[in-house]
Amino acid sequence: MKNPIPAATKAFKQITLSDIYEKIDKGEQRQEQDFRYLNQRIDSLGQRLDTRVDGLDQKIDALGQRIDAQIAEVRQEIGQLHQRIDIVSNQMNQRFDTVIQMLVDVLKKN
Repeated sequence: MKNPIPAATKAFKQITLSDIYEKIDKGEQRQEQDFRYLNQRIDSLGQRLDTRVDGLDQKIDALGQRIDAQIAEVRQEIGQLHQRIDIVSNQMNQRFDTVIQMLVDVLKKN
């Protein structure tokens, strides 16, 4: 009679190896699914980030344009103020010249 233990051990080993290979296959499939999910998630987040960055770029450009417009307006106002200062300065010089001439005339009469 044959010893039943080696036969049982051989069958047990075959079942165990089959189970192990099946688990490995399932593990690999799960890993592939996980990688696909993570890659999709990364792509989705990347797209959302790109959208937000584009939106920020547009806002920054708009702010830059507003700042440029305000700077141009301030420069124009400064130019107008310089013109006004020149006008007032010329008027003051004319008045000083008039007062000085009046004083000279008064002194010549006395």
